[in-house]
Amino acid sequence: YECKRHSFDLPKIRTAVFSHPEQIPQNKDYFDIIYIYADRYKSGCGANGIYLPPVILNSEWAEIENQLKTARANGIKYALCSNVGQITRLRSLGFEIMADFRFNVFNAPSVRFLLQNGFSNVILSPELTLPQISDLAGTSAIVYGKIPVMTTHKCILKDTVGCEKCKGTLVDRQGAQLHVEGVFGHRNIIYNSVPIYMADRLQALKNHSW
Repeated sequence: YECKRHSFDLPKIRTAVFSHPEQIPQNKDYFDIIYIYADRYKSGCGANGIYLPPVILNSEWAEIENQLKTARANGIKYALCSNVGQITRLRSLGFEIMADFRFNVFNAPSVRFLLQNGFSNVILSPELTLPQISDLAGTSAIVYGKIPVMTTHKCILKDTVGCEKCKGTLVDRQGAQLHVEGVFGHRNIIYNSVPIYMADRLQALKNHSW
């Protein structure tokens, strides 16, 4: 693999995304930004950023915008943007926005385009290797977490464990367990059974530090 190295003058920050407020750890000061789903945000929960669901229908935007306005009025500054349809609305409310990995950013032109269109930072595609990440110095990368593999419009949980828990598990043909989480609009997100885990690559991360 060979690629010209690009360097972007972006702040070095630690961010985390949590599905529920109770998941936010006590040592939250380790993170510069903690994101929580907009519909689960509560004042004083420990988050200073909100995260929009990947799918929002036109009929649902009024409710989402009310949630965003509440968060903004409580001093929430940051927003993790899932797709291009969310950019204008988040910017109009005054959020500082970061591009989620769902933008599938692989190269410098994509990074530049997003930065030129109001993003303060970009999370790279989790499919990139460390050398490829290093070639996009200054951007952000996922170092731990289970990646969503599918978003379903049909609520799997309602038809299996019920809506009360709003979470469950699917088992594939090889016996791997995939976590299923209910999100805004009664949609489900199915996560990979194995998380990205970079703690055993600390030296490699330092070698490719950006």
